Amino acid sequence: MRTSLHQDIFSENDDVQHYLELFEKKEFITLISSLTSRLVKEKSNFKLRYLMGLSLAKVERFDNALVEFDKVLAVNKKFFLAFYNKGIIFEKFGKLDFALKNYNKALDLRPDIAELHLRVANVLDDQGHLNEAIKSYLNSVKINPKLTDAYSNLGMVYQKKGNLDKAISCYSDALTLDPDMLETRFNLGLALFKMNKLDDAEICFKKVITSEQNMYLAIYFLGNLYKKKGLYKDSIQQYKRALEIKPDHIGVISNMASAFREIDNIEEAISCLYKILAIDKNNIHAYHSLGLIYGEIGDPNKSYSMFSKVLRIDPNHVEAHYNISLSKKFLKSDDQFKKMLDLYKLQNIDKDKRSILCFALAKAFEDQNDIESAFKYLKEGNELRKSDLNYNISDDIKLFANLKVSAKEIKKVCLKPSQINLNSTPIFIVGMPRSGTSLVEQIISSHSLVEGLGELIFIEKFSKDIFSGNNEITFDDVLHFRENYFNQIFQHRQHCDYFTDKLPQNFKFIPLIVAAFPEGKIIHVKRQASANCWSNFQHRFSSKALGYSHDLKDIVKYYKLYEDLMKNWFFLFPNKIYDLNYDDLVENQEDKIKDLLEYIDIPWEDSCLSPHENRRTVKTASSNQVREKIYSNSALKWLKYQKFLDGIFDDL
Repeated sequence: MRTSLHQDIFSENDDVQHYLELFEKKEFITLISSLTSRLVKEKSNFKLRYLMGLSLAKVERFDNALVEFDKVLAVNKKFFLAFYNKGIIFEKFGKLDFALKNYNKALDLRPDIAELHLRVANVLDDQGHLNEAIKSYLNSVKINPKLTDAYSNLGMVYQKKGNLDKAISCYSDALTLDPDMLETRFNLGLALFKMNKLDDAEICFKKVITSEQNMYLAIYFLGNLYKKKGLYKDSIQQYKRALEIKPDHIGVISNMASAFREIDNIEEAISCLYKILAIDKNNIHAYHSLGLIYGEIGDPNKSYSMFSKVLRIDPNHVEAHYNISLSKKFLKSDDQFKKMLDLYKLQNIDKDKRSILCFALAKAFEDQNDIESAFKYLKEGNELRKSDLNYNISDDIKLFANLKVSAKEIKKVCLKPSQINLNSTPIFIVGMPRSGTSLVEQIISSHSLVEGLGELIFIEKFSKDIFSGNNEITFDDVLHFRENYFNQIFQHRQHCDYFTDKLPQNFKFIPLIVAAFPEGKIIHVKRQASANCWSNFQHRFSSKALGYSHDLKDIVKYYKLYEDLMKNWFFLFPNKIYDLNYDDLVENQEDKIKDLLEYIDIPWEDSCLSPHENRRTVKTASSNQVREKIYSNSALKWLKYQKFLDGIFDDL
């Protein structure tokens, strides 16, 4: 508003040049003294009094400034700048209603000034009146299309409303006018990040960091971006940079722990979590994460201890109750069991947490051999989960049909060993979830030549690039898929000649695996159908991709889809898939393991007979079972629920 102050308010006849020079030089104390003397004689000179108000505000004598602005309005009630500056003072002190009232009075007098609309919009935004704020921001840029702050702030409002496309457009408009707006570029990066446009977001964050080395939020989110891309080592590097600026930032330390966990650097992950606890001794997330990690590495006592500490801090922490339920046997007199029942009676638990609680209670009632109650809670927990996921089996029916069609195209562009670099050999372990794939991986990775990498998401992640369009699948597509896959694998693996990739659902992508990895091994694990289907229903998967598992009818339909697809793959790719029956494995361990190692083409090692002694991290739902000796009674567990199932498994 300084231009208006010079050009619109004062004229050459006002004899104020000396005062304006003092104002420009920021000699406010001198100016206030001079104006005080003159205003004794010229009490009605509202222009000088306005200048006095501005000067008082500059030296933070805000109450005095408000008095002067009121005196200005007493003389000239149409002097809009007095209302405007009163609004600024009220806004500064959070008195938003008073600020808005004064801005609107100024706006009534001068609706043609873009900055006034901008100020009104900012207050409306702060008050949460987002739709009204949008209208005011749009008015401001209509009057002044070069008002960069209006575009930037409008982008933030759209981002709050979840309209990321419009937010990105506004940020881009602001940056076109002023490329040096670092905060706006950072916000653009955030919006792109949320839309999963990771490459564009990365460019934004890097530009911000180049211009401002110490903008730790940009460094932090660049780390989050790399983590989302699966580039865990790169993400850890960025987190370390952020911690050099803010060493005690719990969010950064927590995400770094998660990244270390992803690459199985468990020692560093644990160290990060204990660092959080040194900063905040009651940090629930740190204790809960430690509980999960200790469970994954086979230390049930420490795992139980950590979840118990969570419950001491927050007795209503549903996830901790659930995780403890997986590793203990409940009696009716158990205090935790009683607490879970009390929690269930509460009305203010959201759908997701109530679902988790139902699974925990189902486990507790099964431990007490109250099968009817166990089934009741299991059924409710699954119904809640299915509702939350909005799953429809028709989507998978369509997907499986499309996979069959694309398989014929993929078979035409299989890579040959002579066309690729052969380094480590991937071993893909596939099948229905809960079919025994975790045990098979534990057996194989007990071998000195094999590194177990667990459930990797990269096959499905990069297959989307191939299946996303309607174009013909080419040799280059398959080669690019292979390169992307191995680039991610290098983030995880150490130095073994063989590594396992055990994501059961990769059975859907066997044609692509065969085409891209001619050196690869594919092990299909199959289990007694009823036991497998029941185990899916009884387990609450964290993955949203397994929505079929929360309805018995959907499970049976999905299982038939799976069986039909596997028959198709065996027909298309004979001798490419090793078929392993889990029930045969547990009954005839040594012979079946010898056959398995022979298929992989690695020599016998006795350690493969003792997978329960394998100390590798296991992040799947079977982390407890694989620490036990191989047992064969799991196929019969579902029978105790048979009378509640109405023959649902009869035609499997």
